[in-house]
Amino acid sequence: SFPTRRSSDLDISSIKKCLLESDQIINNILLYSKLKTSNLQAIKINSLLKESIDEAKGRFPRQNIAVNVKTDLIKDLTIEVDPLQMKEVFNNILNNAFDAFNNNTGIIDIESQVNDSTVTIFIRDNGEGIEKKNLDKVFAPFFTTKTQGTGLGLAVCNLAIKLHQGTIAIESDKAKGTTVIVNLPIGRQKNAQKNTNS
Repeated sequence: SFPTRRSSDLDISSIKKCLLESDQIINNILLYSKLKTSNLQAIKINSLLKESIDEAKGRFPRQNIAVNVKTDLIKDLTIEVDPLQMKEVFNNILNNAFDAFNNNTGIIDIESQVNDSTVTIFIRDNGEGIEKKNLDKVFAPFFTTKTQGTGLGLAVCNLAIKLHQGTIAIESDKAKGTTVIVNLPIGRQKNAQKNTNS
């Protein structure tokens, strides 16, 4: 019988990573093309965030990234968001954070703040950072510095957060890291659609 060739763990891991990246690109294209309204559901925002963190770790299994999560302040906080849109927001931000490490090692810190009207989530990495000349362009559709990608990830984030009447901002220093700051209203948002099935 002919000897069979087994794929190495590296080959399988690379294939899985490519498939996950392709799924993310397709999701971004589809979501960006139809982002007009948000169908709100009462969601524990911390659970949604942690789900995205777990999935991000699965997409980058070979990277030695320490993810420090300090979100006890929003542990039981329920707010009205579109879960699909908000999941894509967190997925895109975390993808960029994991991608920021050329040497596959680094730290991502995730923290939260709450006041009477808003919840704020900080996602910080100590990766390669963004050049100042590119900071004003990062939310523009199709702008990217990556060799692969659509440049829609942060554009999707920006549009989805605006639909939730929140804000998203990025602070970055080249070679020092990047912080993404997401603010979401805790109360009911105007002009959004309530999901009557929830």
